[in-house]
Amino acid sequence: MSNPTTLKIHEFSKVDTRPKPIYRVGPELPEPLRKSQKGATAEIEFIIDHDGRVRLPRIVKTSDKAFGWAAATAVSRWFFTPSSDKGEPVYVRVRVPLAYEPAQKK
Repeated sequence: MSNPTTLKIHEFSKVDTRPKPIYRVGPELPEPLRKSQKGATAEIEFIIDHDGRVRLPRIVKTSDKAFGWAAATAVSRWFFTPSSDKGEPVYVRVRVPLAYEPAQKK
């Protein structure tokens, strides 16, 4: 017997209306990363709820733990237009890559 409170989470590629970003901020760079002048990457997975809010961001992979944490924290503040499937608002799973490249010294 299925649980009536179980929430269905749709895959990004399988919804009728995909979410569009309304508000995004970048990661606040950790001081050691900024000083090292090295780049960093992270892939963050999260759920966008039926109101367009980000829920449960998690680090899928990262080249630097501190940058991964900063990326997940930034993503948690993002807002989107809600997704829909068959005209109904739905929760959707999303993965995004984030990257930091230090400015090139001249």
